[in-house]
Amino acid sequence: MIYRNVDFRARAVVWKQLKHMWQFPDFMRPQRSADYRDYVRFKFEFIAHLYRRWGRKEVIAKPIDVMVWSVDSRQRKIEQP
Repeated sequence: MIYRNVDFRARAVVWKQLKHMWQFPDFMRPQRSADYRDYVRFKFEFIAHLYRRWGRKEVIAKPIDVMVWSVDSRQRKIEQP
């Protein structure tokens, strides 16, 4: 399960548009958990910047916290990489 605490209007618009950057060969897709964490943080910080600059109310603001866990199904435990 993925949980995101965010304004879904902004997420829907920005998230969908930023994912198109992977179509360009000079961008590398996230490969590791840390890469994905950094990519998600970037997108939230971008949304926070939009709210700070042009929003009537700062619904999303810094600092942005992103946590990544991996699941070891053999040992039935969740670990933070």
